[in-house]
Amino acid sequence: MNQQSQHKRFSISSRLRSFKYAFNGIKWMLQTQHNSWIHLTLSIAVIFFGFHFKISTTEWCFLVLAIGLGFTAEAYSSPIGMLKIKADDDAITEVYFVDEKISPPNFKITKTTNPQIVATVKQLDEYFHKERTKFDLQLSPNGTDFQKEVWGKLKDIKFGKTTSYLAIAKQLGDENKNRAVGMANGKNQIAIIIPCHRVIGADGSLVGYSGGLQRKKWLLQHEAEFAQGELF
Repeated sequence: MNQQSQHKRFSISSRLRSFKYAFNGIKWMLQTQHNSWIHLTLSIAVIFFGFHFKISTTEWCFLVLAIGLGFTAEAYSSPIGMLKIKADDDAITEVYFVDEKISPPNFKITKTTNPQIVATVKQLDEYFHKERTKFDLQLSPNGTDFQKEVWGKLKDIKFGKTTSYLAIAKQLGDENKNRAVGMANGKNQIAIIIPCHRVIGADGSLVGYSGGLQRKKWLLQHEAEFAQGELF
């Protein structure tokens, strides 16, 4: 086999390996970015760019991760798991738990200068260290008018207290909206800060929580120690 053939074979092998890394990076990015079509489109563009200009594996991975993590996204390592924080220039748009099973092997918290995220990380840290009972942040979750109305009621639940779907429905003027309130509660995009974990069943059961019932129980106990002793 001549030198040119060996080089061609090595080039194809290297590019296929790069494609594999890029694909895995895109798969993780889509899972942690809630299937953003903008990120998907940009990632596909990276793949075509890489094949056309024959960029290296390292360069390719950096491009994919830049797309996945570079859109004003930060993370906070809480006692109950990693929290991903997203924001625009004016407000926080999402705070959600990132399950370890979909985190990349060497996931690290990156620096950011976004003042909304900086303030959120600071206040979350104070919350988990029992130095804060109320958040003072600009929030802009994406949802329907009804969902936003429910989320507004969630923010009114005092630290260390709980309520039920039925109680919130009554506050909205229609107890028949009990199920709709539960669905809106489950769609909350800003965990902890909009405290959907403070909503329990009318019978006192924990009911569901997108972050997992163990996290919900931990958060309620954490707040109860501040206010009135353990709830469970």
